Amino acid sequence: MWTVDGFCCFGLETFGKIVGWLGVLGSGFVISIIVIGMVYLSNLSCYDIRDLDHALTEPYTRAFGLYDCESIFGAYIVILTIVIAIYILSFVIYFLLLRGISNQNHKQIVPVLVVEALGLVYIVLKMLLNLSVGSVIGGLIMGSLNFYSFTALYSLYIKIKNASRRGVVNVQFNKTPNV
Repeated sequence: MWTVDGFCCFGLETFGKIVGWLGVLGSGFVISIIVIGMVYLSNLSCYDIRDLDHALTEPYTRAFGLYDCESIFGAYIVILTIVIAIYILSFVIYFLLLRGISNQNHKQIVPVLVVEALGLVYIVLKMLLNLSVGSVIGGLIMGSLNFYSFTALYSLYIKIKNASRRGVVNVQFNKTPNV
C-alpha cells in the first residue's frame, strides 16, 4: 500500500487531529440537533404529527400500515434513535482516532480506517449504479479525495505502528511535506 508524508500542507499527525476533531464535533452537533428534534416531536399533538407526516412521508407511512398518530410517532422515534446510535458510534470512532494519535496507539486508528474504506466503497458503488455524467465526475472527485485521505490516515497508522515496534515514545512527525 502507498504511504504519504502528509496531506496537502499538513503533516500526518496534524491531518489526523483535524479529521478527528471534525468527526467528534460534527457527530456531537448532529446528536444535539436530533435530540432537540426528538424533544420537539414529543411535544407535538396528534394533529401536528399527522400534518408533519402528510408533509414529509405519508406514502411511506401508509405503505407500512402506520395509520394512527401513535404508530407514526413511534416510527419517527425509532428512526431517530437508530440515527443517534450511528452518530454516537461515529463520535466514539473519531474520539479513538484523537486518542490513538495522542497516545501513539496504532490500534485505536483502525476503526477510522475501516470507516474511510467503507466510505470509499460507498462512493464507488454509488458512482457505478447511477452512471450519469455528474455522478461519475462527482464520484471521481470525491473518491480521489477519500482515497487520498485514507492513504494519509493509513500512513499515520503505519508510522505509529512502526514507532511502537521500535519502542519509540511520542514519535515526531515531519510537520512539513517534502517538496
